[in-house]
Amino acid sequence: MEFKIKELDSCKRELEGKADYQELQPHFEKAFVAYRKKVQIPGFRKGKAPLSMIKKMYGQEIEYSALDDIANDFFREYIKDNKVEIVGQAKLTDMDYKPNEEFTFKVEFEVIPQFEVTNIDNLEVTKTKYVIDDSLVEQELRYLLLQHSSFELDGKAFDDNYMATIDLQELDSTGVPVVGAVQKGLRIYLSSESLEKEFKEKLKGIAENEERIVEFESDDKGKKKYLIKCTKVEKVIFPEINEETLEKMTGRKGLKTEDDLREYIRESMNDFYRKLSGNNLKDEVQREVVKLNDIPVPDSLVNVFLEEYVKEYKKAHQGHNHKIDEDEIRKEFRSKAIFETKWYLLSEKLIELLGLKVEEEDVKKIAEETSKSTNIPVDKLIPYFSKNEEVKERILKDKLIDELIKKSKIKEVEEIKSATS
Repeated sequence: MEFKIKELDSCKRELEGKADYQELQPHFEKAFVAYRKKVQIPGFRKGKAPLSMIKKMYGQEIEYSALDDIANDFFREYIKDNKVEIVGQAKLTDMDYKPNEEFTFKVEFEVIPQFEVTNIDNLEVTKTKYVIDDSLVEQELRYLLLQHSSFELDGKAFDDNYMATIDLQELDSTGVPVVGAVQKGLRIYLSSESLEKEFKEKLKGIAENEERIVEFESDDKGKKKYLIKCTKVEKVIFPEINEETLEKMTGRKGLKTEDDLREYIRESMNDFYRKLSGNNLKDEVQREVVKLNDIPVPDSLVNVFLEEYVKEYKKAHQGHNHKIDEDEIRKEFRSKAIFETKWYLLSEKLIELLGLKVEEEDVKKIAEETSKSTNIPVDKLIPYFSKNEEVKERILKDKLIDELIKKSKIKEVEEIKSATS
């Protein structure tokens, strides 16, 4: 048996195999025996016809039909003997059989490319320190109070502390309603800072069953005209601020005053933005490593990520009344899949290069964190996590990111988060 390997690109290889007729004989004999078991020949019970008769009647036909399997067998034998790690599915691209002489075939397959990881010291990255403006705290405070408020029917909005329910109908230039361009039952808090100033002014002092025609400037189509019909006006009655109400709102005991609530909100926001800052830093480190180590990637690995994106998209849109174009999803997410594939290969190499390992303390830490949210005892989680490959992979990837951050040059910048940002 002769084999030749041709390098088609950094990841793709072509194996050309050539076997003489004598080397094919054991494979053909196996095919003859398999065919005899299922063929019915007059005068013989099924599967009991003489092998010589099978060969005489169907020999060449069986030989040709067995060539695909024979090529695959030879390919698997080569891969095993030469310890070649392939990625994805190999593809039989060509065959040529000369009866009683020789058989040649070609198989294309992909491998993990050979590469070295460099430029991982002194990565230049930016970390954002988010500063919480008082206006954002006040906005969240009002939102929390509104969530736990009661509503009292009233005939008119005498100030901004009202909830107005409206129907919004778009009109054409002649004042005729545009078919299908209507939104019904919109509940709008007149004091909300998310309302456009112009729209807020149009709703000022609106009364139940009142209709108003208003115009707004559109970014791309000039002015648009709408008919507003108010179907309900409710006065907002904020809850009394006391320990019981605040515990119900936040789930935390010991809060007694509005200032306590503000402090709780600020603390929660600081915690959220600290985590956001840390996650953004990790993402930037990944991007820098990939940018500085632009390696080729096998299409078959990219496709693994793409199929996961398609699966996630379909799950997220399950029950939606629209057609899902899987090819369009693959096209849209291809760049992301290529990046994820590069990072996957680079991170595997870096974990080995840096000698990172999963320690008992790492597993215990994950178990303790999980125990807090699930109430499952830590000692019950540790044995499970110790054997769980996904958990161990997550631990290693987290340790890798931590190591890369330690090696980085981090520039810190401030960003103010306010009610208008």
